[in-house]
Amino acid sequence: MRCADLIYVDLDGSLTYTDTLWESLATGLRRAPGASLLACFNVLRGRAALKARLAALGAPEPVSLPLREPLIEWLKTQHAQGAKLILASAADSLVVGPVAMHMEQAHGLPMRSLSSDGTVNRRSAAKLEAIQADAGAQSWAYAGNSTDDIVIFRKAHAVVVCGDEGDVIAAARATGKLVAQFSEPPEGKGAIAALRPHQWLKNLLIFVPVLTAFKFLDAAVMWQALIAFIAFSAAASAGYIINDLLDLASDRKHPRKRLRPFASGRVSVLAGFGMTFGLLVLACGSALAVGP
Repeated sequence: MRCADLIYVDLDGSLTYTDTLWESLATGLRRAPGASLLACFNVLRGRAALKARLAALGAPEPVSLPLREPLIEWLKTQHAQGAKLILASAADSLVVGPVAMHMEQAHGLPMRSLSSDGTVNRRSAAKLEAIQADAGAQSWAYAGNSTDDIVIFRKAHAVVVCGDEGDVIAAARATGKLVAQFSEPPEGKGAIAALRPHQWLKNLLIFVPVLTAFKFLDAAVMWQALIAFIAFSAAASAGYIINDLLDLASDRKHPRKRLRPFASGRVSVLAGFGMTFGLLVLACGSALAVGP
């Protein structure tokens, strides 16, 4: 049975497991690293301006995004029953428009789009205002995944929850209008796999001079070698993560690499940038502890 005349579907974290803002930064860093880093200063003009600039430099290819397939199948059922679909996202129009077009071409789901435009960041209350203006007197449902969406859930005629965030699920249930929930994790490996810990074995070569100099009973020397091992391993893992972030699109086209943590969407791109920064700090700090 059709849940509403119109179904508004959020993009980041809902239709796709990833966040297209950070995907745009990662793609931009590969295409034009200097311009992409400078683009981050657009946040001073507002989040909408930041999204627009990053999207212009590195909007991800719609075909490469990891999509929530169970939600798509549900949308197909609703569309077959006469519901009209709208991709309503706080992402920039340069991202949202192509994804909406891809949904029709690849999945047979015609979609209009509502999005941020470089000036207005259509998130939370601003997105609700845009949806209400677009829907008019028609009944509408909303599919979302974050606490920003709770204000929209309360006004919707029907609610769909994506993801497994407890507060969001509880808020959706509290409205009494929850009609579907999609909390399945994406296929792929977790954050530990992104570190490539098995590659740390190469860094055991650091201990070879200690052994050949017969210093393995010297606690001070062994301690310094251990700290050096940690520094090398942290730096190597940071390199692997950055490589994965820059290769998202190509990894997703590969039968095996598509299961990597960031390509699959199991670990967020933002978490990847955070892990890289933390690992580089650990690497440099450990190295300085051994000696300048």
